[in-house]
Amino acid sequence: MASTPQLDAFSGIIILVMLGFGALALFAVILLEAIVLRRLGWAALGRSFVDSLVMNLASALIGILVAWVLRIDFTQAQLTGMLIPLVVFSLALSILVEGGVISFVRRRHLREILRPLALANIASYAMIILWIIVSSIRKV
Repeated sequence: MASTPQLDAFSGIIILVMLGFGALALFAVILLEAIVLRRLGWAALGRSFVDSLVMNLASALIGILVAWVLRIDFTQAQLTGMLIPLVVFSLALSILVEGGVISFVRRRHLREILRPLALANIASYAMIILWIIVSSIRKV
């Protein structure tokens, strides 16, 4: 019978810290996209925030599922120069998922919401790409 490896306390702490950073990054994306949507005349800030929250939670869950199913290794992608294409793929997936969610939840046509959602996602992905560039420079 195969035994499962035991996690030590340090591994558990690292997992909790990483989850915390992930939640903080997701909150930053939600807030940034809500502000962009508000500035584009989407709705009042509160409603823009709720829409951003709903669509980004759906997008994050789908993204995690896709990364898990495809066994995407982001560290390996960065080492092989495939990180930026992976981010572009993620951007397109986010726009499609979020467009579908908001189209369904708010009963709005995709044609009507695609531009503001694309601009909001471009803003948040620009922040992500900047983080990738800065973190890559530090390692050199």
